[in-house]
Amino acid sequence: FGVLGVGAGASAAPVHVKVAIYMLSLGKLDLDKATVPADFYLTFDCDATCPGIDFEIMNGRVSGASKVDDQPNRKMYRIYAELRPHIDLRNFPFDHQTVSVVVEDKALEKGELLFEPELTKTGLDDGIALPGWTIRGWHAAVTDHPYPILGEDYSRYTFAIDVSKHAWNAFLKTLMPIVFIFLIVTFSYVIPVEKTDNRLSAATAALIGSVMFHVAITNQNPPLGYLTLADKVMLVVYGFLFLTIAYNVCIYELVQRKQEDKARAIHGAVRFKLIAGAPIVFAALFWLLSR
Repeated sequence: FGVLGVGAGASAAPVHVKVAIYMLSLGKLDLDKATVPADFYLTFDCDATCPGIDFEIMNGRVSGASKVDDQPNRKMYRIYAELRPHIDLRNFPFDHQTVSVVVEDKALEKGELLFEPELTKTGLDDGIALPGWTIRGWHAAVTDHPYPILGEDYSRYTFAIDVSKHAWNAFLKTLMPIVFIFLIVTFSYVIPVEKTDNRLSAATAALIGSVMFHVAITNQNPPLGYLTLADKVMLVVYGFLFLTIAYNVCIYELVQRKQEDKARAIHGAVRFKLIAGAPIVFAALFWLLSR
């Protein structure tokens, strides 16, 4: 980004530079590539003559830039960049993400240049939106970023936008079908023992449908090395369906052996407790997993 370097050499004392970002627009957040296009103004206000600021976007690639204001103690740029946010999908589909712009000088260390956040000139344009996400707010901060191998320490400015999925929409689009599958199998326990084969067929079909649905929601995300909330919920559903199939196989075997009275006694003792308790247990596990 050297074409935007400006000013004279750094003084003996560090120059304090107030940094502001005004975000104009954001493109689609691509989870597979972990990228999001951004268009924003970047402003540097120096407490003295600006040193030779040769900044770079540490978590992205600048695709275009133009100088808007060029004064001895003020530099302003219009930046088009492809940002690379850190994507954490552990709480998918109720995940929260942070889209950040991280600015650091290429050559001037902390002893020569100190960034400071300029909050009065920082913010989001009124019409800004991130497709598929709700913007919750933003924050800006400056930290020291050391490079131990080089023995250097740089001032780093970070402007972060907090975004999240709308909880109800995420539930409807991702988890609602599996909730209905769970409830249908649960209420199938009202079927009498004489029709256990029907209940067994329903549970088997539900298991196949759950696997296919799990594959579909997994394909929405890039390959991950950890389980998401949706994966954990599906594991709970798999466990419930496996136990349901095992239970119905046992009842079916008793019926085939002409032990209907024993089968009715077992089924009578289990079904209403399961119908009442299974949704509560499922809701409690969902709450625990989402924490």
